[in-house]
Amino acid sequence: MDSKPEGIFLPGERVQMVGFPETHRYSPVLTEVTLAKLGVQQTLKPVALTAKGIEEGGLDSSLVTFDGLLRNKNTVGANTALTLEWQDRTAPSPCAWERK
Repeated sequence: MDSKPEGIFLPGERVQMVGFPETHRYSPVLTEVTLAKLGVQQTLKPVALTAKGIEEGGLDSSLVTFDGLLRNKNTVGANTALTLEWQDRTAPSPCAWERK
């Protein structure tokens, strides 16, 4: 395994995440995470996010894309959460990292 500093990875890279699972509100979260590159594979293509897909649960653990409105950004230490509005819904979205 090839460890990369500062969590910098590129699309299409296979990574291993090791950490401690915790439950925060409605989502599982890994804390004290270590990331390591395992290899490279074809880049995943995101699926369009739909309300039907969410309601049916068919998009669980899928890479999705959608156009929305950024309502808020909250950063506490190294953690960033975005509040996004999409199709009359508002959802907090934790971010693993932010590109600058």
